[in-house]
Amino acid sequence: MNSPIHLSGKELSYVEDVDFLLTRHRINEKINQLLLQCEADIKQFLKQRQIIFPEGIKFRAGKIAKGENYLKLPYYILDYPRQFSQESIFALRTMFWWGKYFSVTFHLSGDALNTFRAAVVNRLDVLHDQDLYIYHNAEDPWQHHITETNYRQLKDWDMRELGQHIVEVDHFKVCRVLPLQEWSHLPDVTIDFFRKMLSLISLYSEEG
Repeated sequence: MNSPIHLSGKELSYVEDVDFLLTRHRINEKINQLLLQCEADIKQFLKQRQIIFPEGIKFRAGKIAKGENYLKLPYYILDYPRQFSQESIFALRTMFWWGKYFSVTFHLSGDALNTFRAAVVNRLDVLHDQDLYIYHNAEDPWQHHITETNYRQLKDWDMRELGQHIVEVDHFKVCRVLPLQEWSHLPDVTIDFFRKMLSLISLYSEEG
């Protein structure tokens, strides 16, 4: 006969804690609203500007995904604008990671990266002094958390080294992190980051 499965006192208190689950449900609704606000602000930003994007990028509506197990923690993700295909990736990904932080990531791969690679290398100066992270995990482009294995802070890169890195990689990802305590700033941070990324790939002039 198998041994009985026991709960610790802490585990039992969580099982009995209905208030936490109801509160989490309300928080989840607010997370969804916050990501929808990010999407709406990006749409408004693009509506006011004439920016010519590569064919195949989706702007009509964002895609919000959620799950319970990114490294055992719940998450929400907004992909907008986005293009995910075998040939090309062009995506702005805004992520809430429960208990950790928000992140906003710009991801280029395949045809999109080949289209903009030279512009990125030539315009790295627009990232100067920005509190950003550059992805360097060549084996797996789908890691989202900030660790030494996945990301290096921009300030830790020599610009020549970074330029060579961009020339060689199959996936180019830039990320900005926002503490959870700064929740209300996420839409502004997302727009500011997106604007800088468009400037980086020469689709938008911040002076204009």
